[in-house]
Amino acid sequence: MEDGQDNDQNSELVQKTGGAVKLLVGRIASVLGILAGVGGTVAALAVQSTDITAGAAAILLGVVGYFLSARSLGAVSVVVGVGLLVMLVGASTGLTNTNP
Repeated sequence: MEDGQDNDQNSELVQKTGGAVKLLVGRIASVLGILAGVGGTVAALAVQSTDITAGAAAILLGVVGYFLSARSLGAVSVVVGVGLLVMLVGASTGLTNTNP
């Protein structure tokens, strides 16, 4: 009977540990997405880059984080990535050019 209880406790522990690891990986992915979005924004403003890689990475990492249970950080990462893409579209059309 004790073996059955040990197996139940072990499976509970495995489920809790798996959930914690999933959440940790989701949070890491979301934070990396936010950093990619902010870094892409700084690059776009500083060197007038129109490369969309940072925005796409921010969105992708945000979606991964969202599906790995880091809902709020994942959503923030996606919003930052979309904001970066909108800013890059404006920069590529010359909206940031102050010279007439």
